[in-house]
Amino acid sequence: MGDAFAIDTGLSTTAGKAGYNITINAQMYIGYGIQAILGIVGALFFALIVYGGLLWMLSEGEQTKITKAQKMITYAVAGLGIVLGAYTITSFITTQIVTKVLQ
Repeated sequence: MGDAFAIDTGLSTTAGKAGYNITINAQMYIGYGIQAILGIVGALFFALIVYGGLLWMLSEGEQTKITKAQKMITYAVAGLGIVLGAYTITSFITTQIVTKVLQ
């Protein structure tokens, strides 16, 4: 009862009888939080790519608007690549932590 996140659903008892240890620690909460944040940031970059594409399509041939849209798309793709790499690394590390905890 000392854990603020503890909710007794009976799954811990069932998992224990099946031979699994399903304790969730702070590292797992942090990992899941980072994954959620990276997912939101990835969605933001996707929205920027779509917005840049719309700016380009609606530029009516004006070179300044086209250049602005191209820069926005380029920077959004670079940011999306960085976020995708960070998400992959975080996902791998979180999976390794969960695997170690469940053993």
